[in-house]
Amino acid sequence: MRILDPGHECKFEFLRLTKIDYLLILKLDRMESLYSETIGRLDVSKKLYNLFKMMGGASGVKSKIYFELKKPEIELYEIIDIIQELRRTRKGFNSCVYIHLCMDNTYYIGYADSSYLKSGIDKTDENTMLCRLADHRKNGGTNTPSNMTYLFPVVSCIGFFPGDKEDEDLMTILMSKFAGNNVRGGKWASPFIKPEYPEISIEEIKNKLLSR
Repeated sequence: MRILDPGHECKFEFLRLTKIDYLLILKLDRMESLYSETIGRLDVSKKLYNLFKMMGGASGVKSKIYFELKKPEIELYEIIDIIQELRRTRKGFNSCVYIHLCMDNTYYIGYADSSYLKSGIDKTDENTMLCRLADHRKNGGTNTPSNMTYLFPVVSCIGFFPGDKEDEDLMTILMSKFAGNNVRGGKWASPFIKPEYPEISIEEIKNKLLSR
């Protein structure tokens, strides 16, 4: 509902919201909820820390707040090393594959060719990536919520290399072995469907990428 005539008697109009309208509302609501939740967690953490310190001293705090995260199948620095190797050795591609870090620790893997370059810009992989990065920072690079960067805005690019659509799929699978369900890209770009990746090992992916 919205107020049509705020200076006079209140009148209301029921709006027929489209799917995109609902998604925009959900997106804004989610960001506000995430902020409130984060601030709430910080406040609770501070209170718990002070309470544990009063009860058991520094050692008591350490024993209460200890945690251990599960080790990923591959570390991010290892993936970045592979990307750097591909940038050094690959020739003959007129397109690139990039990895974008998005909000909420999510990742988007994409593909771009020279058709994304703006007029007057030199045809390089870096310029292609930068033009696509700029696109993604404007409404997710699309007018419809069809990929991760619409719902999870891009923070920055963490790597790119000369490649094609096959490489985009391989890198998406490889990144999923680091970040799990927080990754979208290639054939699995939709943020609304949980990806079902083919069974392929990290070594197989590395060999496919580095042998092309």
